[in-house]
Amino acid sequence: MPEVEQAKAPAETIEVEGDTQKTSTQKGGGLKTYFIIMMALQVVLAAGGYFIVIKYLKPDPAFHQIIAEEKKAEEKPKVEEIPHQIYNIEDIVVNPAGTGGSRYLSVSIGVEMDAPKATESEGGHGHGEGEARLKSPLDEKKPQLRDALISLLSAKTIDQLTSVEQKDHIRAEIMDTFSKILAPAKVHNIFFIDYVLQ
Repeated sequence: MPEVEQAKAPAETIEVEGDTQKTSTQKGGGLKTYFIIMMALQVVLAAGGYFIVIKYLKPDPAFHQIIAEEKKAEEKPKVEEIPHQIYNIEDIVVNPAGTGGSRYLSVSIGVEMDAPKATESEGGHGHGEGEARLKSPLDEKKPQLRDALISLLSAKTIDQLTSVEQKDHIRAEIMDTFSKILAPAKVHNIFFIDYVLQ
């Protein structure tokens, strides 16, 4: 009998070892399946991410066009802007049309123009040699400008001088008249500094 027992013992051991091999094979198959599922899941996620980026997050072609235009604008040499300056013509007093001298309008205006470039001042004017002095573009034509302003305002009636719409029209007329007198210098705007009607 001891021989039979010995023969049985190795057989059981083999079966046990066979079960162990089957179990490890099943575990290996489970790991493979797990890795395959994970790889498939990663592919699906990558494809979904690509779709979302292309469909929803990709910049609009108009956006690319705006960026390209901004780059072109930066590349172009910038034209130096000439600063503006306001020059005053003060204390114009006129009698409005149709008042017989009983009413008057007192006006001071500002004329917005390009600021003049610095010019070399000449000796003997109280400035040192080579010192820059700014000259108003109105200086040479101030008498003509004052005369034109007096003629224009004295031709207006009280109703025209008090109406808001007419006041804007008068401003446009002054700008047009001054632009002709001061050409080629450009008049950008006219401002009423004082406007008193009594």
